[in-house]
Amino acid sequence: IIGSFYSYSDEKTTIFKDKKIGQYYNKHNQTSDKNKNDKNLEYLNEYNVIRLTMSECFSECSIEEGIEEIKNCIIDEVKNTIKDFENLKVKYISRVFNEIVTKTKRQIIFVIDDWDYVLIKKTEEKENIKKYLGFLNSFLKNFNNRYTAFAFITGTFPINIHKASSYLKMFDEYSNILPGWTAKYFGYTDDEVQELLVKTQSISNIKYEDLKDSYSSYQLIDNFSNEIYKIYSPYLILESLKNNIVKRYQMDNDYYDLLAKFIQKNYENLKDVITLLIESERDKKK
Repeated sequence: IIGSFYSYSDEKTTIFKDKKIGQYYNKHNQTSDKNKNDKNLEYLNEYNVIRLTMSECFSECSIEEGIEEIKNCIIDEVKNTIKDFENLKVKYISRVFNEIVTKTKRQIIFVIDDWDYVLIKKTEEKENIKKYLGFLNSFLKNFNNRYTAFAFITGTFPINIHKASSYLKMFDEYSNILPGWTAKYFGYTDDEVQELLVKTQSISNIKYEDLKDSYSSYQLIDNFSNEIYKIYSPYLILESLKNNIVKRYQMDNDYYDLLAKFIQKNYENLKDVITLLIESERDKKK
């Protein structure tokens, strides 16, 4: 969605026209003459977007090989898009990004999924993990540089859990624990799930209670409005509606193992909180 929204196009995309964000843009379009400082409309399809899914980049190779493959793929893609792109050495990825901005006159938005995949799956490559973090830091370290507009990264655990905060200091971090104003955007809300059920009732006989019981939502609190949202995994909801069946979901064992380590280390009092929740539940049943 981020790519579709921001990726450059000669003509503005219309796929968001009937969506809530489209209504927001229409509203600002109508008032733009009154507010000359409002530049929201300039963001749609106005950037170069580079997306990396680290679980795909590193699943079948070492960290060093994965880094080189990322560099090569970016350069090959840019060469296919920019005809007079210089034949730069792969070693200097920052020069590549500077060249992109010089040729296109557009900044870059980085979208990185599963950024911590390497730290979870490649634990035996301790020295190369530092190289990986240094690689990310080399082009994300300063959002005020001439080629980076902003970066959006997703991961399983907080940045400072991996001791990566010394590299990636530039991010505002939002999580299930502290979602801030993003609480309702972590997944489908209760209302959105029920809206989807209405829209798909002609092809699916799944009931709201089925989804609620099997994919029990978790609650997130907007730290600004104090509003509480029930949140569901979009993937699980859509898969259930598409296949007309509710399945149980099981997390990858590697993630369970890593989570267990963090609980044992009592990171940010996690173990204490879990113990308190268990004891509270036991008291309710007495």
